Formats: sequence, structure tokens, C-alpha cells
Amino acid sequence: MSDFFTLQEQSEKVIASIQKNIIDYAIEQLATPLTELSHLLETLLAYLPAKKQRQLVEILEHLNIALENKDYLFLYDLLQHELLPLLAVKPERI
Repeated sequence: MSDFFTLQEQSEKVIASIQKNIIDYAIEQLATPLTELSHLLETLLAYLPAKKQRQLVEILEHLNIALENKDYLFLYDLLQHELLPLLAVKPERI
């Protein structure tokens, strides 16, 4: 269970870094934290109940659309209002 909370905390820190880069319009610095977030979310997926897993996949699809369209405000909003609340769940399994 502590692994889940460590991954959750790391994800939140990486999201904060991504959001700071967006606010600072340091777009060229987004690649590394986005890659790190992707790896963290892949690991966290195993801890989420099936419904939350489906929600995460949907959020990831929207994040991809935001990046493809270079819509960084949408990306920021998705992180803040969709992904962070999803990550606030407690793990169902270890």
C-alpha cells in the first residue's frame, strides 16, 4: 500500500511540474515530466478499480488530444480537474 501512496505523491509532484511549465510557457520542457507521468500512471493503473481504470484511459486520450493540438490550457485543465481528483482515490488492491 505504501507503494501506491509513493507513486501517488510522485505523480502529483510531476503534475505540478508540468503545470508550472505550462504557466511559465516553458513548453520545450514538457517532454521529460510528461514521459515520467506516463510511466507513473502505467504503474498506478494496477491499483485502481476497473471503473477508475476506464476513466484514466479516457483522461489519457484527452491529454493526447490536447498535446496533438498544442492546447496547453486544455492540458492544464485536464491535469487539474480530471487527473488529480482521479489520483486522490484510495487503492482497491495491492
